[in-house]
Amino acid sequence: MHHPSWHLSVSSTLATLASAGVGVDFLARRQGRIVRIWANDPLAELLGTTRSVLLDLPVENGLPPEAVWALEGLLGGENGASPRVFDAALVAYSGSPIRVRAAFRRAHLDGEPIVVRCFSRTQNPQAIELALQQSDRRFRDLLEAAPDAIVIVQDGRLVYANHAALEIGGHQALEEALGTPFSARVHPDDLPNVAKRVEVVMTSARWNPPAEIRFLRTDGTPVPVEVVSMPTQWEGRPALLAIGRDLSRRREAWVESIHADRISAVGTLAAGIAHEINNPLAYVLLNLQYIVRELPKLARHPDQLERLRGRLDEARHGADRVRSIVRDLRDFSLPRQTEEGPVDLVRVMESALKVATRYIEGSAAVVRDYLPAPHARGDAARLEQVFLNLITNAVQALPPARRAQNRLHVRVAPGEPGRVTAEVSDNGVGISPDLIDRVFDPFFTTKPVGVGTGLGLPICFSIVAALGGTISVESQPGRGTTFRVKLAAMSVEAVEEIPTPPPPVATSARRARVLVIDDDLPVAEVLQRLLADDFEVEVATSATQALALVRQGPDFDVLLCDLLMPGMSGVDLYGELERDRPGVEERVIFMTGGAFTPRSAEFLAKVRNDRLEKPLDLVELRRAVRRAVERAK
Repeated sequence: MHHPSWHLSVSSTLATLASAGVGVDFLARRQGRIVRIWANDPLAELLGTTRSVLLDLPVENGLPPEAVWALEGLLGGENGASPRVFDAALVAYSGSPIRVRAAFRRAHLDGEPIVVRCFSRTQNPQAIELALQQSDRRFRDLLEAAPDAIVIVQDGRLVYANHAALEIGGHQALEEALGTPFSARVHPDDLPNVAKRVEVVMTSARWNPPAEIRFLRTDGTPVPVEVVSMPTQWEGRPALLAIGRDLSRRREAWVESIHADRISAVGTLAAGIAHEINNPLAYVLLNLQYIVRELPKLARHPDQLERLRGRLDEARHGADRVRSIVRDLRDFSLPRQTEEGPVDLVRVMESALKVATRYIEGSAAVVRDYLPAPHARGDAARLEQVFLNLITNAVQALPPARRAQNRLHVRVAPGEPGRVTAEVSDNGVGISPDLIDRVFDPFFTTKPVGVGTGLGLPICFSIVAALGGTISVESQPGRGTTFRVKLAAMSVEAVEEIPTPPPPVATSARRARVLVIDDDLPVAEVLQRLLADDFEVEVATSATQALALVRQGPDFDVLLCDLLMPGMSGVDLYGELERDRPGVEERVIFMTGGAFTPRSAEFLAKVRNDRLEKPLDLVELRRAVRRAVERAK
């Protein structure tokens, strides 16, 4: 196939020659004869005829024998990189002789070998040389501007490389690469294939089909490159021209796409699982909290009460663990909105270390390395979650048998321009090379069964990505692991502290009316029991039933409503209340089980109503209801 750069080179040459008043024609071999297949206007004017007539005239007109032999040789495949120059006396159409200087050069036109001839009157012989020199310079400029790597190899050594090729090879300048044996830049496993391709292309005089070859940078790093090659001439001698495209960036994009697809698929699954687990878990936890609260009333049998309390504490611990897993699933499938602002990463790292104190004490010594660095653009709470996860993972990777040598290293420092870097390192067991590419995969973990869910690092990945940053890992088995977070730097100007409003004064709300709306009857009933001591509570198991209760009776002070229900959802109920009973919709507290439709997620982003996440916490539940009662007064 003919490479587009040769078309551009020919066009540039013709434009230059025409502006210099040089006559040009193209010759090719057709049916055993050398014929003229194209000519320009300056040549027709030089010979006193037209281009159409010129195409029928003999091509040997006025040429010396050595020029005719040169035509035969060039079309037969002889060296044509340097022009062949001859003096001749062409015969004009009128029959008068015209003394000219002619330059012949071999070329290709749509894959067919041709000879390009340039003619100028001998009184201006410099025109041809100047035009050809300009053509060569423009051709080289074109090669330098090409986005793909282009190299020319002669006698097994590099004689030319454009800017893109030097970048792939890791060279700073062309002088560093010139004369390098081409074989030294090819991965040893690929050398036999490369040698065979070179032999085929140089003997067949055709393009090689694309093939993937690993080239070695100056530091020995292999780079996958897709290469096509063809024979050419360089300074009058045979050479090989190769054009290559770096595949590493394409592969990185492909890997990122696969990872994103996997995240999306698992995220959809996780959202559904979280929603299904949360509803039964809600009434399990609430019932446990209710029983614990009622136990002191059975004070007649203190021994039995103590044993029963222990069993209940174990049950609640197990349920809390399930709740933690569900929250991980929810965070992974639908990361929370981040509130971006300037964040002091040192302060956030110290906060995470403080929370993780019980994991660290007795397991490792903490080494702090804090350099002056700008604030990062991020969300302090979410980044604390990231660092806490990385710290606990690091501690779990430290062998208990060598506590005196265990080190946990945390670092904050400026990164590349406009970036801030935070690192968490350990000198623990490390991660084997065959597993390190999977550490951010959902549900993948190297921890024993029951110790981890395999969602901690994927959640960290999602949080950092949502903040526009990157998280990466480096590890050496037996020597330790480093996780590195990079975030955009952010100025702290114009950031004002907003004072925290004082908590509302608690008042009695025993007679306040609460409507619990949940299609899962066990959840609705346990909520009624838990709130009945302080409030007048009614239950509706559908939004339609709730709407009827609101319309027919006195106002409810609080509506505790599940967001997603069959038929009429919590979103639909809000709209009906807004239309029929303006103001009542503001008293709704939404309960969510972890699954969101695009419509419900958009709705929650717009309204200011409080929301509670299932499984509900009794203290948080009662506090939210009391706040709503106060607002309704």
